[in-house]
Order: sequence, then structure tokens, then C-alpha cells
Amino acid sequence: MPTQKTLNKMLPHASWVLLVLFIAGAYAPLMLKGGIIADDWGDIAQNLICNELLECYQSWFPLFSNRPLAPIPIVFTTFFFGLNISWYLIFNSCIYFIAIFTFANTLKEFLSPFAKYTFIALACIPTIAMPIVVSPINQSTATLAFLFWSISIHLLFVYCKRNSFVSYFMSYVFLLGSLLTYEIMLPFIVMTTLMPFILKPDEKFMAYLYKFVIPTLLVLSLVFSWQKVIAPNLFEAVHSRLSFDPNNIWLFFMSWLSVFTTQLPKLFAKTFTKINTYGYLVAIAIVALLASAWHQPVNNQLQTSNPQKLKQLFAFVCLLSFIASSLIFILSGSMSEIGGYQSRALSSTWLSFALLISSFINLKPRNISYFVFTTLLCCSTYFSFGIQRDNYIRSWALQSGILEDVLLKIDQNKKGVGEKAVIIGNVPGYLPNNFNNELVFTQPWDFGAALSILTNAQIVSGAPLDTRNGDFSKSLQINGGKLIIDRWWKADTKNLWFYDYDPTIKSGTLRRIPDIDSLKKLLVSLGYLGEFESKSYVTTHSPINFGNDWLDRSKYIISGWGERESWGGIWSTQDRATIRLPMPESGAKSITFNVNAFVTPNHPKQDVHVMINGRLQGKASLNQFEDNTFSIPLPQIENKSIPINIDFEFPNAISPKSLKIGDDDRKLGIGLKTATFQ
Repeated sequence: MPTQKTLNKMLPHASWVLLVLFIAGAYAPLMLKGGIIADDWGDIAQNLICNELLECYQSWFPLFSNRPLAPIPIVFTTFFFGLNISWYLIFNSCIYFIAIFTFANTLKEFLSPFAKYTFIALACIPTIAMPIVVSPINQSTATLAFLFWSISIHLLFVYCKRNSFVSYFMSYVFLLGSLLTYEIMLPFIVMTTLMPFILKPDEKFMAYLYKFVIPTLLVLSLVFSWQKVIAPNLFEAVHSRLSFDPNNIWLFFMSWLSVFTTQLPKLFAKTFTKINTYGYLVAIAIVALLASAWHQPVNNQLQTSNPQKLKQLFAFVCLLSFIASSLIFILSGSMSEIGGYQSRALSSTWLSFALLISSFINLKPRNISYFVFTTLLCCSTYFSFGIQRDNYIRSWALQSGILEDVLLKIDQNKKGVGEKAVIIGNVPGYLPNNFNNELVFTQPWDFGAALSILTNAQIVSGAPLDTRNGDFSKSLQINGGKLIIDRWWKADTKNLWFYDYDPTIKSGTLRRIPDIDSLKKLLVSLGYLGEFESKSYVTTHSPINFGNDWLDRSKYIISGWGERESWGGIWSTQDRATIRLPMPESGAKSITFNVNAFVTPNHPKQDVHVMINGRLQGKASLNQFEDNTFSIPLPQIENKSIPINIDFEFPNAISPKSLKIGDDDRKLGIGLKTATFQ
């Protein structure tokens, strides 16, 4: 039987082996089968317009001029990796791991083995900032910024221990580089400023201010001056995320805090019904890793008479860094989200959270309750991470299948499609039955950029819609022959095509949109009626389908209606029901409704009174269940840009329950299917 001394020597090696097994288990499926999302397609497409590294960098600079180092990892990876998607995942993950291990090694004097491995285990599985690992091209800016900062803090530690001026100077050079790559690391400025106080507690106040506070402020002033003064005067369209609203500080702080009080607990709660065998096997490695680290001896490496006090100070600094993570949202004036692509803003929050947990369990490294809590937290975090990882693998498979189908349809219509075509894709925005809003195609450029790459720029552009889920990319306009999405993506409509993917048969149709009117009619048929109270895309003789998912549907379906039914319409559920519809810009004389009517042998007639803008305009008496059509004349409307209010009254609406033909107690009148202006 090995002695305790032998075990003490073996445990660190065992921990490293288990750590490697855990990381390999967590990331191997992603490396082998994963793909890219959102901005990554645009990043690769941008590389098509340049021939060498410097030219590629210069092509990115107008967009990234406020973060001049950000294009470096994007340009490097796209230039050398091309469409070898796995290499992006490997490269970005390696940068991330190197940054984590560099930081963990820097903190080894502060952290017990158990606390150190806890930090590494949590940091390596960013369950609320998944774009770090599934958007490996664009988010390589975040991982590189983290690497620069981890090198910076390491060099600062070296200076505090050895008084090396080179280390001191380069520490702030790397700090500047981190912030000029991605401002996401801003919260860790707190640690950069306060950590030397723990390492050099005897430093006099003025000396400390001069050595560690002023250089940090100088770096911040340089970044601010570049982003707010210099770059805007040198380059056009410099984008800055700074959108500070002093009146809503508390709102954005609470939004950030809700990640841990509400959003993350809810995510964990739905995790345990979706864990597979592979997840449990990796969890065994996590438990074994933490158990081996917990049994390692805790050596007092801090050269101080009161190491516990320094651990407390370290935990306090970690707490301040964690709270400072809310500044990302306060200064940018944005709400925090743990799902989808927007969760990338939480990358520094997740790292600071991992550090905070580690610093607190470090206060009592032999507390068994800490071991139980940490093990449960790490396992829950990995389970959630693993489910999202597997869903992104499915997302990549779905993306690839859709793109292959589009390419097949293009090939079948090669002469018709021609050159410089634009394709709007009615494709899934998110994975069906997603766990945490795993993306498929959501950005106004990802679908088009992918097609541009795969067709050698035969398709010059495109954009995704997801009309089956009421997603028309936030706002869509047609202006002067240009199609505009999200108020900045623009495409010419001269050679415009529409691809409609049907998820039930896993295939789609591709058709030409010959003119603006055809585009408007198509959009209306899919549920986009125009810009509410501003611009109508509704035309005469073009049915408005109430069975579709609409953008801003609640603005049109006002009151008295139930949910959409499988037969393609909505039932009125009260004595009175109201809709609000935009008029055709050319005007209309009447409106025709196609409806079902709730009639039975015991209730053979359904009366309908229709009012337009509060005035009775017509009546109808319906005596059959399906395919009822009636028209109502319209009064003269002076301002056609304002939607009209249409009120329906049902004098003899009745519930199926009252007629003893079911348990449905809604007072049914008509089932509204379509409305058509004439």
C-alpha cells in the first residue's frame, strides 16, 4: 500500500490526467462535428475580397477602427484556415485554454489545489457565454483579449515579486492590447489595479498610486481617446458600444444580476431531463478531478505571517471584479441574455464568476460542504454546456443541410439565377426544440455570406427570415428598389430570389421575385404587413392570412381572439373581437373575410356585425361551418398610413360546453382565416 507521502506525489499528476480527460471529453464532440454561427460566415466571406494578410486587415479596419487589434485573429484564421471549420474551433479553444491556464498558474500562490482546479473546470465550460466556443472566428477576439489580459496580470505578478521593469512595462502594454482587441475585459481592470496591493501590502499610498493606479488610468484614457476622439475623426462609421444611460443604471445592473438569480437557475432546472450517457461519463471525470484536487495537501506558499487575511483580501478583489462585470451592460445600455448570440457579452462575467467561486472555497479548502457544492455546480454547469454543445452540432448539421439544398436548387436554375443574385431565405433562426436559443441563421448576413462563399460569389448577398416563428429580422423595408433589413443591410432587388425551407420535408423551394409588388405580396402572405403605422405592404386582392406567424402580431390582433388553430385561423372567443389592419396605400373600397363559423344543428346561425373605426359598416348571417365569405364596404379613409380598427360583434356567440358538445367554454363566433382588401 502506498504511503501518504507517495500519494501526495501522485495526486497532482492524477489531477492533471483527469483534467485533460475532462477537457477532451467536453470538447471532442465539438471539434469533430461542430461548426460556426452568425458573424463567422461574414468573417470568411470578407476574406474573399483580399489576397494577402495586410490587405485583409485593411479591409476590416473601417469596421473595427475603434478596436484596431480585433481584426488580427479574424484575418489570421480566415486567411489560413479557409473552410476547414474544425481548425477554427481548435485554434480558438486552444487560445482560451492557454489564457485560463496562464491565469490559473499566476494565482497558484493564492489558491489551494482544490480552488485552482475548480476555477479551471468552471472557466473551461462557459455555459452562459457559448459563442466563445461555437463562434470560433468572430469570438476569437474575446479569447485573444482574455489571453492578452492573462499575460498582463502574470507580468504584473512577476514585477511585484522580482521588481523587473521589463515585466512592469510589458504588463501595461498587454493590458492596452487587451482593451484594443475587445472591451469585454474591462471588468478585470479592477483586479489589475488591486492585486498589487495584496502582493505588496507595505507599499506606501503615493508609491502605489504612482506605480499601479495611474498606469491603469493612463491605459483607459488612451483607449477612450482612441475610440471617442481619434478614430471618429480619422474614419467613417466608427461604431462604439458606449451608450451610457445614467437614468437606467439600476435597470441594467438588475438585468445582469438576473443571470445568476433567475436565468441560470432556470437553465439548470431544465438540464436534468436532457442528460445523456456521455454527459454522465464526463461528469465522472469532473468528480474524480475535484476529489483528487481536494485530497492534495494545501501548502502555504504566501510569504506572510497571516495568509488567511490575504486570502480574504483576494476573495474581496474577486468579488469586486465580479460586480464590475455588470459595467459591460451598464456602459453599453443593454440587457443581459444567457441564450443565443447575445450571450457573448457575458464572457468576462463567466470568467469572473468562476474566479469568485474559487476564491470563496479557497477560504476553507477542507470544508466538505464546499466540496459538495462545488462538485454539484461543476457537474450542473457541464451538463448545461454539453446539451448546448450537442445542439450546436445539430445546428451545424441543419445549416449544412439547408445550404446543400439551396445549392442544389441554384444548380437546377443555373441559367435563371445568373450572376450577382440575392437570395432571401425563409429558414430556421433557431434550432427546433432548442435548449438555450441555439442559433441556425439569425443575422442579416450569415445566410447570404454562406451562399456567397459556396457559390464563388455567384450569390452576392442574402438574408434570413424565419416567418414560421414570426421573425422578419426585426425590421424590413423596401425603399427605392432596395431591400433593407435591420436598417443597414441593403441589397438590390433586380435579381432577387426567395428560398423557402420546409422543415417537415427537409427541403425547400427557390423562386424568382420579379418586382417590388411581387415581393410585397409575398411578404404579406407570410405575415409581414409593413411597418406598423408607417408603411403598408398590403395590396388589394392579396389575402392576409391569420394562420401565419406575424411580426408584431399583437399590434394587429387586439382582443377577443384565441390562439392560432391547426386549421389556419383564429377563433373569436368573446361577444366582441377586434383586429387592426393597415390599408393598401392605393386605397380600397371593401374588405372580404373568409371565415369558419361556429354553427351546429342546435345552433344553425351565427350573426356578425362589423364596425370600421367605430361605425357599423355591415352585417352577415352565416349558416355553414366552413368556407364562409362576406364583404364589408369601407368608408373613405383620409390617412391610409394609419391602420383601421375592425370590430366584430357576435350577438349569438355560444360555447360548445353550453351546447353539450365538449368542455370548451369559450364563446365562439367566427374562425377568421383571411382578410382581403378589394
